[in-house]
Amino acid sequence: MAKEIYNDEQLREKIMAAARAAVREGIMPGGGVAFLHVLPAVEAYRNSLEGFEASPEELLAEAEAMARRQNTTVEMVQSFFGKDLAGLTGDVKRRKAKEFLYSLATEG
Repeated sequence: MAKEIYNDEQLREKIMAAARAAVREGIMPGGGVAFLHVLPAVEAYRNSLEGFEASPEELLAEAEAMARRQNTTVEMVQSFFGKDLAGLTGDVKRRKAKEFLYSLATEG
């Protein structure tokens, strides 16, 4: 097999021609198509976080679950996240949003 050797200008022309052909076919270089397809789901997820609140009981349940996973006590979790467990609010809201989005995705 003969190897083709291109100079810089020829190589640029071939790359640009391939990129133009891909765009004509609806392919976006750099994974842009994948990003465009998931953008509505990302927006829904971001918006869903705003509608959820974390009650003190849910924060305590999250702290207990974390303590079990880490093989420690709730008091140790409180020493890290604060007595009121406010540092866990984002975790609880994310979990609730994921559950909500999963329920939307699995609806018939």
